[in-house]
Amino acid sequence: MGIYAIVLLSLILIFSFYMGYIDGSTAVATTIATRAIKPRTAVMIAALVKFVVPIIAYFLGQLAVASNMSDNLINNSFFSGIGADKAFAFLLAGLIGTLIWCGVVNIFKVPNSATHSLLGGVIGAGIVAFGFNAVQWTDYVIVNVILMVFLAPIVGLVVGFAFMKLFKYLARYASKSISLVLRIFQRINTLVLAAVFSSNNTQKSLGVFMMMAALGLVNYGELGNYFDLYIVIAIAGMLTLGMLLGGFQVINTIGRKIFKIQDVHSVVSQMTTNIVMIAVNELGIPVSTGQVMVSSIMGVGAAERVNSVHWMTAGRIVASWFLTLPISGAFGAIMYIIIGKLIMQLP
Repeated sequence: MGIYAIVLLSLILIFSFYMGYIDGSTAVATTIATRAIKPRTAVMIAALVKFVVPIIAYFLGQLAVASNMSDNLINNSFFSGIGADKAFAFLLAGLIGTLIWCGVVNIFKVPNSATHSLLGGVIGAGIVAFGFNAVQWTDYVIVNVILMVFLAPIVGLVVGFAFMKLFKYLARYASKSISLVLRIFQRINTLVLAAVFSSNNTQKSLGVFMMMAALGLVNYGELGNYFDLYIVIAIAGMLTLGMLLGGFQVINTIGRKIFKIQDVHSVVSQMTTNIVMIAVNELGIPVSTGQVMVSSIMGVGAAERVNSVHWMTAGRIVASWFLTLPISGAFGAIMYIIIGKLIMQLP
Protein backbone atom coordinates (compact mmCIF):
# COMPACT_ATOMS: atom_id res chain seq x y z
CA MET A 1 0.00 0.00 0.00
CA GLY A 2 1.50 3.31 -1.12
CA ILE A 3 1.98 6.51 0.83
CA TYR A 4 -1.11 8.07 -0.76
CA ALA A 5 -3.30 5.23 0.49
CA ILE A 6 -1.75 5.34 3.97
CA VAL A 7 -2.40 9.08 4.31
CA LEU A 8 -5.99 8.78 3.15
CA LEU A 9 -6.68 5.76 5.33
CA SER A 10 -5.30 7.65 8.33
CA LEU A 11 -7.72 10.52 7.65
CA ILE A 12 -10.62 8.08 7.26
CA LEU A 13 -9.83 6.64 10.69
CA ILE A 14 -9.56 10.12 12.22
CA PHE A 15 -12.98 10.97 10.79
CA SER A 16 -14.38 7.70 12.14
CA PHE A 17 -13.10 8.60 15.60
CA TYR A 18 -14.71 12.05 15.34
CA MET A 19 -18.01 10.52 14.24
CA GLY A 20 -17.98 8.25 17.27
CA TYR A 21 -16.92 11.09 19.54
CA ILE A 22 -19.76 13.48 18.67
CA ASP A 23 -22.48 11.00 17.76
CA GLY A 24 -21.57 7.67 19.29
CA SER A 25 -23.61 8.05 22.47
CA THR A 26 -26.81 9.02 20.65
CA ALA A 27 -28.01 5.41 20.88
CA VAL A 28 -27.92 5.43 24.69
CA ALA A 29 -28.91 9.06 25.35
CA THR A 30 -32.59 8.56 26.17
CA THR A 31 -31.95 5.37 28.17
CA ILE A 32 -29.43 7.18 30.34
CA ALA A 33 -31.67 10.24 30.68
CA THR A 34 -34.48 8.08 32.12
CA ARG A 35 -32.01 6.15 34.30
CA ALA A 36 -33.14 2.84 32.79
CA ILE A 37 -29.46 1.84 32.65
CA LYS A 38 -26.50 3.27 34.50
CA PRO A 39 -24.43 5.54 32.21
CA ARG A 40 -21.20 3.52 32.32
CA THR A 41 -23.02 0.24 31.75
CA ALA A 42 -25.04 1.67 28.85
CA VAL A 43 -21.97 3.10 27.13
CA MET A 44 -19.93 -0.09 27.53
CA ILE A 45 -22.72 -2.31 26.19
CA ALA A 46 -23.37 0.03 23.25
CA ALA A 47 -19.65 0.23 22.52
CA LEU A 48 -19.39 -3.56 22.31
CA VAL A 49 -22.39 -3.74 19.97
CA LYS A 50 -21.05 -0.90 17.82
CA PHE A 51 -17.76 -2.73 17.37
CA VAL A 52 -19.16 -6.19 16.64
CA VAL A 53 -22.14 -5.42 14.38
CA PRO A 54 -20.19 -3.86 11.45
CA ILE A 55 -17.98 -6.96 11.35
CA ILE A 56 -21.05 -9.21 11.27
CA ALA A 57 -22.56 -7.00 8.55
CA TYR A 58 -19.37 -7.44 6.51
CA PHE A 59 -19.62 -11.23 6.62
CA LEU A 60 -23.32 -11.05 5.73
CA GLY A 61 -22.54 -8.77 2.79
CA GLN A 62 -24.73 -5.97 4.16
CA LEU A 63 -22.70 -3.10 2.72
CA ALA A 64 -25.28 -1.25 0.63
CA VAL A 65 -24.51 2.17 2.15
CA ALA A 66 -20.78 1.89 1.44
CA SER A 67 -21.32 0.54 -2.07
CA ASN A 68 -23.77 3.30 -2.96
CA MET A 69 -21.41 5.99 -1.70
CA SER A 70 -18.51 4.56 -3.66
CA ASP A 71 -20.39 3.93 -6.90
CA ASN A 72 -23.02 6.65 -7.01
CA LEU A 73 -21.74 9.80 -5.30
CA ILE A 74 -19.27 10.61 -8.09
CA ASN A 75 -19.68 8.96 -11.48
CA ASN A 76 -16.84 6.43 -11.59
CA SER A 77 -16.46 6.89 -15.35
CA PHE A 78 -14.69 10.18 -14.56
CA PHE A 79 -12.03 8.17 -12.68
CA SER A 80 -10.86 6.41 -15.86
CA GLY A 81 -7.41 7.40 -17.01
CA ILE A 82 -6.65 9.85 -14.21
CA GLY A 83 -3.30 9.67 -12.46
CA ALA A 84 -2.65 8.78 -8.84
CA ASP A 85 -1.83 12.42 -8.06
CA LYS A 86 -5.27 13.68 -9.07
CA ALA A 87 -7.03 10.79 -7.35
CA PHE A 88 -5.10 11.49 -4.17
CA ALA A 89 -5.70 15.25 -4.34
CA PHE A 90 -9.45 14.70 -4.80
CA LEU A 91 -9.96 12.48 -1.76
CA LEU A 92 -7.41 14.36 0.34
CA ALA A 93 -9.24 17.63 -0.32
CA GLY A 94 -12.60 16.04 0.45
CA LEU A 95 -11.40 14.56 3.74
CA ILE A 96 -9.46 17.63 4.88
CA GLY A 97 -12.41 19.87 3.98
CA THR A 98 -14.62 17.59 6.04
CA LEU A 99 -12.30 17.59 9.05
CA ILE A 100 -11.79 21.37 8.93
CA TRP A 101 -15.54 21.96 9.10
CA CYS A 102 -15.87 19.36 11.88
CA GLY A 103 -13.10 21.13 13.80
CA VAL A 104 -14.72 24.54 13.38
CA VAL A 105 -18.12 23.41 14.69
CA ASN A 106 -16.48 21.53 17.54
CA ILE A 107 -14.56 24.64 18.66
CA PHE A 108 -17.70 26.78 18.63
CA LYS A 109 -19.88 24.00 20.10
CA VAL A 110 -22.25 24.07 17.14
CA PRO A 111 -24.34 20.91 16.52
CA ASN A 112 -23.00 19.03 13.53
CA SER A 113 -23.86 16.13 11.26
CA ALA A 114 -20.67 14.17 10.62
CA THR A 115 -22.48 12.34 7.81
CA HIS A 116 -23.30 15.44 5.81
CA SER A 117 -19.88 16.92 6.58
CA LEU A 118 -18.28 13.94 4.82
CA LEU A 119 -20.74 13.82 1.93
CA GLY A 120 -20.43 17.56 1.39
CA GLY A 121 -16.64 17.50 1.52
CA VAL A 122 -16.38 14.74 -1.08
CA ILE A 123 -19.00 16.31 -3.38
CA GLY A 124 -17.37 19.74 -3.18
CA ALA A 125 -13.91 18.35 -4.00
CA GLY A 126 -15.42 16.23 -6.79
CA ILE A 127 -17.06 19.23 -8.47
CA VAL A 128 -13.76 21.11 -8.71
CA ALA A 129 -11.68 18.02 -9.58
CA PHE A 130 -13.94 16.45 -12.22
CA GLY A 131 -16.61 19.01 -13.04
CA PHE A 132 -20.19 19.66 -11.96
CA ASN A 133 -21.54 16.85 -14.15
CA ALA A 134 -19.33 14.26 -12.44
CA VAL A 135 -21.64 14.34 -9.44
CA GLN A 136 -24.57 11.97 -10.00
CA TRP A 137 -27.18 14.55 -9.09
CA THR A 138 -30.35 13.03 -10.58
CA ASP A 139 -29.37 9.38 -10.13
CA TYR A 140 -28.33 9.59 -6.50
CA VAL A 141 -27.31 12.83 -4.81
CA ILE A 142 -30.52 14.88 -5.01
CA VAL A 143 -32.70 12.11 -3.54
CA ASN A 144 -30.31 10.18 -1.31
CA VAL A 145 -28.21 13.07 0.02
CA ILE A 146 -29.79 16.51 -0.39
CA LEU A 147 -33.43 15.48 0.00
CA MET A 148 -32.53 13.32 3.01
CA VAL A 149 -31.30 16.42 4.88
CA PHE A 150 -34.95 17.54 4.88
CA LEU A 151 -36.82 14.24 4.60
CA ALA A 152 -35.18 12.20 7.37
CA PRO A 153 -36.02 14.72 10.14
CA ILE A 154 -39.57 15.14 8.82
CA VAL A 155 -40.13 11.38 8.78
CA GLY A 156 -38.65 11.03 12.28
CA LEU A 157 -40.83 13.84 13.64
CA VAL A 158 -44.07 12.68 11.99
CA VAL A 159 -43.62 9.00 12.85
CA GLY A 160 -42.57 9.86 16.41
CA PHE A 161 -45.65 12.08 16.81
CA ALA A 162 -47.99 9.40 15.42
CA PHE A 163 -46.49 6.57 17.49
CA MET A 164 -46.72 8.63 20.68
CA LYS A 165 -50.38 9.45 20.07
CA LEU A 166 -51.07 5.78 19.31
CA PHE A 167 -49.22 4.56 22.40
CA LYS A 168 -51.04 7.01 24.67
CA TYR A 169 -54.36 5.74 23.31
CA LEU A 170 -53.50 2.05 23.68
CA ALA A 171 -52.01 2.50 27.15
CA ARG A 172 -54.69 4.82 28.54
CA TYR A 173 -55.85 2.20 31.04
CA ALA A 174 -52.41 0.78 31.85
CA SER A 175 -51.33 0.44 35.47
CA LYS A 176 -48.13 1.81 36.96
CA SER A 177 -46.50 -1.60 36.49
CA ILE A 178 -46.08 -0.71 32.82
CA SER A 179 -43.00 1.28 33.85
CA LEU A 180 -41.09 -1.97 34.39
CA VAL A 181 -42.03 -3.14 30.90
CA LEU A 182 -40.93 0.19 29.45
CA ARG A 183 -37.55 -0.13 31.18
CA ILE A 184 -37.04 -3.56 29.59
CA PHE A 185 -38.02 -2.23 26.17
CA GLN A 186 -35.55 0.63 26.53
CA ARG A 187 -32.70 -1.78 27.17
CA ILE A 188 -33.62 -3.89 24.15
CA ASN A 189 -34.05 -0.83 21.95
CA THR A 190 -30.65 0.47 23.05
CA LEU A 191 -28.99 -2.65 21.64
CA VAL A 192 -30.87 -2.32 18.34
CA LEU A 193 -30.08 1.40 18.11
CA ALA A 194 -26.38 0.81 18.70
CA ALA A 195 -26.42 -1.85 15.97
CA VAL A 196 -28.24 0.14 13.27
CA PHE A 197 -26.34 3.36 14.05
CA SER A 198 -22.97 1.62 13.90
CA SER A 199 -23.83 -0.20 10.69
CA ASN A 200 -24.76 3.04 8.90
CA ASN A 201 -21.89 5.11 10.32
CA THR A 202 -19.14 2.56 9.71
CA GLN A 203 -20.16 2.18 6.09
CA LYS A 204 -19.74 5.89 5.41
CA SER A 205 -16.05 5.64 6.17
CA LEU A 206 -15.85 2.31 4.36
CA GLY A 207 -17.47 3.94 1.33
CA VAL A 208 -14.55 6.39 1.08
CA PHE A 209 -12.10 3.48 1.28
CA MET A 210 -13.99 1.72 -1.52
CA MET A 211 -13.75 4.94 -3.52
CA MET A 212 -9.98 4.76 -3.05
CA ALA A 213 -10.08 1.34 -4.72
CA ALA A 214 -12.25 2.68 -7.56
CA LEU A 215 -9.67 5.43 -8.09
CA GLY A 216 -6.85 2.88 -8.28
CA LEU A 217 -5.17 3.98 -5.05
CA VAL A 218 -5.75 0.58 -3.47
CA ASN A 219 -5.29 -2.76 -5.21
CA TYR A 220 -7.10 -5.55 -3.39
CA GLY A 221 -5.12 -8.18 -5.24
CA GLU A 222 -1.84 -6.91 -3.80
CA LEU A 223 -3.13 -6.54 -0.24
CA GLY A 224 -4.07 -10.15 0.43
CA ASN A 225 -7.26 -11.83 1.51
CA TYR A 226 -9.60 -10.12 3.97
CA PHE A 227 -7.73 -6.81 3.91
CA ASP A 228 -11.08 -5.05 3.57
CA LEU A 229 -12.20 -6.91 6.71
CA TYR A 230 -9.25 -5.40 8.57
CA ILE A 231 -10.35 -1.98 7.35
CA VAL A 232 -13.87 -2.60 8.68
CA ILE A 233 -12.41 -3.66 12.04
CA ALA A 234 -10.20 -0.54 12.16
CA ILE A 235 -13.08 1.80 11.31
CA ALA A 236 -15.42 0.12 13.81
CA GLY A 237 -12.65 0.29 16.42
CA MET A 238 -12.11 4.02 15.92
CA LEU A 239 -15.86 4.68 15.97
CA THR A 240 -16.11 2.76 19.25
CA LEU A 241 -13.08 4.49 20.73
CA GLY A 242 -14.57 7.87 19.88
CA MET A 243 -17.76 6.91 21.66
CA LEU A 244 -15.90 5.76 24.77
CA LEU A 245 -13.90 9.00 25.00
CA GLY A 246 -16.67 11.46 24.22
CA GLY A 247 -20.32 11.86 23.58
CA PHE A 248 -21.59 12.88 27.02
CA GLN A 249 -22.53 16.33 25.73
CA VAL A 250 -24.69 14.53 23.16
CA ILE A 251 -26.38 12.54 25.94
CA ASN A 252 -27.20 15.74 27.81
CA THR A 253 -28.54 17.52 24.72
CA ILE A 254 -30.65 14.67 23.37
CA GLY A 255 -31.79 13.34 26.72
CA ARG A 256 -32.60 16.60 28.51
CA LYS A 257 -32.31 19.82 26.48
CA ILE A 258 -34.83 19.09 23.71
CA PHE A 259 -37.58 17.59 25.83
CA LYS A 260 -37.77 16.23 29.37
CA ILE A 261 -37.84 12.54 28.51
CA GLN A 262 -39.58 9.91 30.59
CA ASP A 263 -39.68 6.14 30.07
CA VAL A 264 -42.57 6.17 27.60
CA HIS A 265 -41.00 8.94 25.51
CA SER A 266 -37.70 7.09 25.40
CA VAL A 267 -39.32 3.86 24.19
CA VAL A 268 -41.38 5.55 21.48
CA SER A 269 -38.51 7.70 20.17
CA GLN A 270 -36.22 4.65 20.16
CA MET A 271 -38.77 2.56 18.24
CA THR A 272 -39.27 5.38 15.73
CA THR A 273 -35.54 5.76 15.18
CA ASN A 274 -35.02 2.00 14.84
CA ILE A 275 -37.71 1.72 12.16
CA VAL A 276 -36.29 4.62 10.14
CA MET A 277 -32.68 3.45 10.47
CA ILE A 278 -33.44 -0.16 9.53
CA ALA A 279 -35.25 1.13 6.44
CA VAL A 280 -32.43 3.42 5.28
CA ASN A 281 -29.81 0.73 5.94
CA GLU A 282 -31.72 -1.69 3.72
CA LEU A 283 -32.05 1.00 1.04
CA GLY A 284 -28.34 1.85 1.30
CA ILE A 285 -28.89 5.51 2.20
CA PRO A 286 -26.28 7.33 4.34
CA VAL A 287 -28.24 9.43 6.84
CA SER A 288 -27.39 11.38 9.95
CA THR A 289 -28.21 9.09 12.86
CA GLY A 290 -28.39 12.11 15.17
CA GLN A 291 -30.92 13.77 12.85
CA VAL A 292 -33.27 10.82 13.03
CA MET A 293 -32.99 10.46 16.81
CA VAL A 294 -33.41 14.17 17.56
CA SER A 295 -36.37 14.60 15.20
CA SER A 296 -38.14 11.56 16.67
CA ILE A 297 -37.76 13.10 20.14
CA MET A 298 -39.23 16.35 18.83
CA GLY A 299 -42.20 14.42 17.44
CA VAL A 300 -42.74 12.52 20.69
CA GLY A 301 -42.50 15.71 22.73
CA ALA A 302 -44.89 17.57 20.44
CA ALA A 303 -47.41 14.72 20.77
CA GLU A 304 -47.20 15.01 24.56
CA ARG A 305 -47.47 18.80 24.64
CA VAL A 306 -46.24 21.14 21.92
CA ASN A 307 -44.89 23.82 24.24
CA SER A 308 -42.98 21.24 26.30
CA VAL A 309 -40.37 20.97 23.52
CA HIS A 310 -37.46 23.39 23.79
CA TRP A 311 -37.97 24.70 20.26
CA MET A 312 -35.09 27.19 20.47
CA THR A 313 -32.62 24.38 21.11
CA ALA A 314 -34.31 22.21 18.49
CA GLY A 315 -34.23 25.06 15.96
CA ARG A 316 -30.52 25.61 16.52
CA ILE A 317 -29.86 21.94 15.83
CA VAL A 318 -32.06 21.90 12.72
CA ALA A 319 -30.38 25.03 11.33
CA SER A 320 -26.98 23.36 11.66
CA TRP A 321 -28.26 20.34 9.69
CA PHE A 322 -29.22 22.50 6.73
CA LEU A 323 -25.94 24.45 6.77
CA THR A 324 -23.56 21.52 7.08
CA LEU A 325 -23.80 20.07 3.57
CA PRO A 326 -23.22 23.30 1.57
CA ILE A 327 -20.52 24.64 3.93
CA SER A 328 -18.54 21.40 4.07
CA GLY A 329 -18.94 21.20 0.28
CA ALA A 330 -17.39 24.65 0.00
CA PHE A 331 -14.50 23.57 2.23
CA GLY A 332 -13.91 20.48 0.06
CA ALA A 333 -13.90 22.61 -3.09
CA ILE A 334 -11.52 25.19 -1.61
CA MET A 335 -9.16 22.48 -0.39
CA TYR A 336 -8.97 20.93 -3.87
CA ILE A 337 -8.11 24.33 -5.35
CA ILE A 338 -5.32 24.71 -2.77
CA ILE A 339 -4.02 21.12 -2.85
CA GLY A 340 -4.73 20.04 -6.40
CA LYS A 341 -4.34 23.22 -8.41
CA LEU A 342 -1.99 25.45 -6.40
CA ILE A 343 0.28 22.95 -4.63
CA MET A 344 0.28 19.92 -6.96
CA GLN A 345 -0.26 22.01 -10.14
CA LEU A 346 -2.87 19.62 -11.51
CA PRO A 347 -5.01 20.60 -14.51
